[in-house]
Amino acid sequence: MTSKRLSSVLLACALGLVATADAQREQNLSLPDGVRLRITVPAGYSYETQRNQFGAALVKMENPVWQIAVAAIVSPEPDRANTTREWQENRLITFVADALAIAAEKDYEFQPLYPKSGSGVFLVFTDPRVAKREPLPPGEYAHLVGGVKAWPGTTIVFQILTNSITTPEFEEMMTVFRESFVKR
Repeated sequence: MTSKRLSSVLLACALGLVATADAQREQNLSLPDGVRLRITVPAGYSYETQRNQFGAALVKMENPVWQIAVAAIVSPEPDRANTTREWQENRLITFVADALAIAAEKDYEFQPLYPKSGSGVFLVFTDPRVAKREPLPPGEYAHLVGGVKAWPGTTIVFQILTNSITTPEFEEMMTVFRESFVKR
């Protein structure tokens, strides 16, 4: 194969990979208790999963162009109270305790997530010290959005790091948690 032809083949493969990475896609996630979830990964986001020894899955998605990083812990949940607002708020406070400790805002308000299936809450923290700096360096975010989505037997605790909570890209990720991460 000539170097010119090899270059053409490599370029075509690279373009194919880029097109695949840029298209919205569906991912499947299986939990140890047999629950299978469908997760929508928006165009331009990376997707990776890891598991811990307890069967929980860590799902990470990131879009460096929009500077949005997402992490979600998906786990089997034996406590049937996980669908109550009080349980979800307590779980969320535990999850974002470090952010609460250093946050300039000490008042926060839980908001309903209104997922397509199950129930959920979320809240937003803004770091005013970071938000005032323009432009923000890569890896620094002005806002942390923490949330819980649950149905009997399964809990998803998530965080979204972003520099804007008013953009269509942020709303797209909130839609992922409202309409995606659902049982198959």
